[in-house]
Amino acid sequence: FALPKQMVRPRLKLLVGEGKFGDIARISARILLCSCAAVAALALEALVMHPCQFGRLGQWSIGVAFGSSPLELDIPRQPALSCLDVTDCLAGFVADPFLIKSHNSSRWFMFFEVMNVRSGGDIAVAYTDILAGPHSFWSYHQIVLDEPFHLSYPFVFFHHGEYYMVPESYEANSLRLYRATHFPTQWEYVKPLLENNEYIDSTLLLHEGIWYLWTFLVPGRMELYLSEDLMGKFVPHPRSPIYKNNAALARNGGRPVDWNGTLLRFAQDCTGIYGERLRVVHVETLTSQHYQETEIDVINPVRHYPWISDRVHHLDPHYLGGGVWMATIDGNHTRHRDLTVFVWGMVFILLGTLVLDVVIARQCYSRLALRAVATIQSKHWGRQLCEPLRERASHAPIAKVKQIVFKVLLMTVCAAMLASLSYFQFYSDDSAPHPHSPVALALARGEALPPAVAPPDKVAQVIGDDLDRRCSVTLVTGLFDIGRESAGGESRKWSTYLGYFEQVLSIDACFVVHVSAQEVDFVNRHRAGKSDITSIVIHDTDYFHDHRWDKIQGLLDNPPPGFLSVRPGRPEKKLAMYNAVTYYKIEWVNNAIDSNPFNSSLFFWIDGGYGHGMYFDKLRGARWPDIQKLSRWINPTQVFAIKVGPWEHGECSKPLKESADAHRVIFASGFFGGFPGPVKEAHKLYYESLDDELANHVMDDDQLPWLDLWCRKPELMHPAVCPTPLVPFALYCHVVGQQPCMTHRRYNCPVMMFAP
Repeated sequence: FALPKQMVRPRLKLLVGEGKFGDIARISARILLCSCAAVAALALEALVMHPCQFGRLGQWSIGVAFGSSPLELDIPRQPALSCLDVTDCLAGFVADPFLIKSHNSSRWFMFFEVMNVRSGGDIAVAYTDILAGPHSFWSYHQIVLDEPFHLSYPFVFFHHGEYYMVPESYEANSLRLYRATHFPTQWEYVKPLLENNEYIDSTLLLHEGIWYLWTFLVPGRMELYLSEDLMGKFVPHPRSPIYKNNAALARNGGRPVDWNGTLLRFAQDCTGIYGERLRVVHVETLTSQHYQETEIDVINPVRHYPWISDRVHHLDPHYLGGGVWMATIDGNHTRHRDLTVFVWGMVFILLGTLVLDVVIARQCYSRLALRAVATIQSKHWGRQLCEPLRERASHAPIAKVKQIVFKVLLMTVCAAMLASLSYFQFYSDDSAPHPHSPVALALARGEALPPAVAPPDKVAQVIGDDLDRRCSVTLVTGLFDIGRESAGGESRKWSTYLGYFEQVLSIDACFVVHVSAQEVDFVNRHRAGKSDITSIVIHDTDYFHDHRWDKIQGLLDNPPPGFLSVRPGRPEKKLAMYNAVTYYKIEWVNNAIDSNPFNSSLFFWIDGGYGHGMYFDKLRGARWPDIQKLSRWINPTQVFAIKVGPWEHGECSKPLKESADAHRVIFASGFFGGFPGPVKEAHKLYYESLDDELANHVMDDDQLPWLDLWCRKPELMHPAVCPTPLVPFALYCHVVGQQPCMTHRRYNCPVMMFAP
């Protein structure tokens, strides 16, 4: 439609001629164009925008709620885990979360279903070392159980010194018991608890020396089994089935819990749609001969929290002590709203374009089209509509009007799509704890919390009054002319880098700047008026000729097989100075921690060319990073870094040379840091990894040691992920460089994440 008619029509006439056949061909060409555009839109949705891109959370997400009882929980505004966090498969959603605390540390583990869009349901694990209410950091680890059949509802528990799991495995026509051989990642199949039926969402409870097992059978049947030994035979309870056809109460929705002597069971209400709400049941009598339960409460979705606005069907509560309960809960957002908006948006775009093409066409449309709408044109109002248009269309201004209207429509659609980027954020400023949460109230009253629970405002407590200080954060940066401009390959002008560097230096931040003597005047000029918060460290070339230099140069002079297999023109494959400088980043952050020239609490490295001029020029003179926003992302035990690459299952079991030759980038090293403790520990492990790599003739850029560090100690890293936009609008963003676009650049989104 957008091609000028003076280009299209003459060529179509030459191909198909005039007359009826020509009209048919021209209309067919337009229909073909429309169909191709629709197919392209759907292909883009199916292939590029899987449910966890564009900041979307998939169908189900997982939250962690705190409260004074299992029935009085404050649902968080944002989920703790979504399919965006899954790194070792293409995930459609995450659901059915069960918690368990390690019996030899303070770490909590969360087991849950990952809907692997390629193979069906798998079981994965995430963990946290610090419980801090809505600000808890849950780190996704990996898929731990993958069978040829569907798995979900991983009921996990600890018994007689061992960890067990009973996941739903109805496709195997049995209920299977697993035992951890290496908790939490390795599990072995032990035995079937029940066989010869499709048992769904089964739940165990050891009560007064007897194991009770509730299980659900389609369409609405709940059966109850019991056994005196977990490894023994489970037999039907005398009162089983508890329900024969009850879609509201028959299907389990989480772990039963003893609350002040009251045994609560949670049931999924599936009377209307699957998992519409949770019903709370009081199990009044539970013995080997008798069973009685009564519904006492309902847990509904939270309509004004998008991630749990539509459905809720799982709860796993645990008592932490001090009057505080913690529970995992899963939620479903408004059914496929984002996909629906996208598809219908594309339909209306195409229809709108077609209407413009028809209504303002030179002949009101072709003869064939007129016959197709003969009924309309036979009407008086039809003649009134088309005759004036035919007359006016012969004038040039109408053609101009058509082009202008079409362009306005297209720009409006583009603006609307770009504006929608701000809606589909996976992070949010609106993440403060509910003011009436039990944790917040306990803190306000000055009451002690149990040791496992850190205050929601833990970062503020660690930093103290430093939150309001100008130099609460020290930024460490640097820039050196390594000869990239004349090196060939992927070269870049030194003047371009100086332009980027000038933008970084223009922000109001406390800087430790590493440069050569030639750039000292440049730094002083662009830090004018900020000399009191600027510390310049000068290095000459010999500084970088350390004990690693010869190994780096040797690899470049005699590259091993595979060394140049991916992008051989990269500077790390050509310039020893590039590698030597970038390997010093974390060393300089460590030095800043030791010297602490501004008495800061947080320390971050930022590349001298960070953002490549995309947005820092709009932050000139502004305080960056905003410490309040930064405090929502960092914690005292982990290093903050941006995760930019997909995490493959078994990544750490592969030879590091394979990752180096393939240029596998998991963490971006342009911006990282945090509290002194984890940064100094990462500094030690980073150089252990780097020295091992060089000793084994393995080298890539400075991001490879971060990958190895993650494999050595994943709990030390807190990976954040930048949201991903639609591909066409990513290109548009690249051109205009506006704020909504900068937010989604996968390497550089901290520029906007932490902007004031």
